[in-house]
Formats: sequence, structure tokens, C-alpha cells
Amino acid sequence: MKDVFDPPRRTRRAQVTATLFGLLLVTSLAVPAVTDEEVATGVTIVMVGMTAISFADLLDPGLHRFVVGLRFIGLAIGVFGLVLQFI
Repeated sequence: MKDVFDPPRRTRRAQVTATLFGLLLVTSLAVPAVTDEEVATGVTIVMVGMTAISFADLLDPGLHRFVVGLRFIGLAIGVFGLVLQFI
């Protein structure tokens, strides 16, 4: 829980996770569009939440409150996506 309130750190890990979750989000939307499959909404919403958490570390450290809020919002979106996936 301590990491949630820390200021953002622009590290290579933050860049890689933001890119990875962004690519997974695009893939989870593009593959069903091409193959006429049904979109897995739960997985897509989880990817949106994880992308939000990843981008929080890439923001300016002066926006500390916004970064903390974005981390909590990303976490809530991810949990909501998991609930939708398993219900």
C-alpha cells in the first residue's frame, strides 16, 4: 500500500508495462474485430485499468495527488473488469 502513495518514478519498468498493457488492450479489441468473435469485455476493462496504473508512473511528480487518484481509479477499473469476467 505504501507504493500507491509514493511519487511517480519514471523507470524503464514503467515504460515497458505501459507499452505492454497498451498493446494487450489494442490486441484485445482488434482480434475480435477481425475474426468476428465476441469482445471479452472483462479482459478489456482489466487492460484499461492496468494501463491507467502504468501511465500513472510516467506523469510529472508535481501531479502527486492526480497520480495517487489515477492509481486508485486504475485499480478499481481492474477489479471491476475481473468481477465482470467471472460473473
